[in-house]
Amino acid sequence: MFQFGFAGLAQHCLSATLGRAWLLGGLMLMFMLSACSSTTPLALYSVSQAELNQMAQQQISRLQQQVALKGLPLQFAVRQLDLQIAPAQQPVVLLSLQVQGSVDASLVQLPVGWQLELAAQPYFDRVKQGIYLRQFQLKHSEIHAGQWQGRLKPLTAPLQAELERLLADYPVYQLDKTKWQHRLLLDMPLQLQLLPGEIILTPAA
Repeated sequence: MFQFGFAGLAQHCLSATLGRAWLLGGLMLMFMLSACSSTTPLALYSVSQAELNQMAQQQISRLQQQVALKGLPLQFAVRQLDLQIAPAQQPVVLLSLQVQGSVDASLVQLPVGWQLELAAQPYFDRVKQGIYLRQFQLKHSEIHAGQWQGRLKPLTAPLQAELERLLADYPVYQLDKTKWQHRLLLDMPLQLQLLPGEIILTPAA
């Protein structure tokens, strides 16, 4: 009788344990299904506006170029770069730039100052493992070149094209293999969601 009672008790406890396991598994499955069916993607990592600007200040020296525009040698460098994520809830990154340069014209070097704002679409490059910009749109442009300002205005369009080409190769955020949070994202298809002041990395569909 004692053995039968003990065996029955053990079987009852085992059944109860399996029942709780099945219940927990069912709840987890329901959670996963609801997450998959939700229109809000699962956030894996977020990048703040402060982080973007910090990285920009560390790598701003890369944003310089020497080109020939309409036969005139021109050298320029970005001296200041500020980024805003989703200003006015627009799905873009707004870049405010101050560019300094010089143009060699008739054996005279003309100093040039240029302030402009560009809006761009950020995207995640899986091969380069970073956030890059594309589809630039000019929002504001103002060039300063003293008495030569009017003559240099025709150069602003090709200069803008050179600057955009340079910015397109510039990662505004790069994953770091030495950080364990970043290693979890490496080689994973990701997409971006923009919120004011923040970029959210989510699994790509």
